[in-house]
Amino acid sequence: MPLIFVLLLAFIIELTVLIKVGALIGAINTVLLVFLTAIIGIAIIFRQGFAVLQRAQVLSQEGKVPALELVEALLLFVAAVLLFTPGFISDFMGFMLLIPPLRAHLAKTTIGKAIARKTYFRGPAGNGNHSSQRGSIIEGEYTDLEKKE
Repeated sequence: MPLIFVLLLAFIIELTVLIKVGALIGAINTVLLVFLTAIIGIAIIFRQGFAVLQRAQVLSQEGKVPALELVEALLLFVAAVLLFTPGFISDFMGFMLLIPPLRAHLAKTTIGKAIARKTYFRGPAGNGNHSSQRGSIIEGEYTDLEKKE
């Protein structure tokens, strides 16, 4: 299903839920509740975001790649976007991303899928080179200059 249809369906569902909640608790209370969830979520994101950035900084200083922390930071950004989007379903999904064990599991899964997928890129000459864990494989000819013949 194309992305536009998924977004349209999500919008319609979100709007339906907002209308039903507005009918139950009133329009002003619904708007206030949407703002309240956004403010609480953003406060949590700032705290967790700084913790993730500090972990990434420590790993970088140790000479390690903070891959997990970078993916977690991306997931926190997605949570922020979901929390800023008016609606209760998007708020729920945003708050789910604020649960550290769930976010860490999603980050590990994302990294695992990225590693499992083979990377393929085009070299300067236009021929395909495959990347491996040991580096790029480059085919070519060489001459040993130290060898005396």
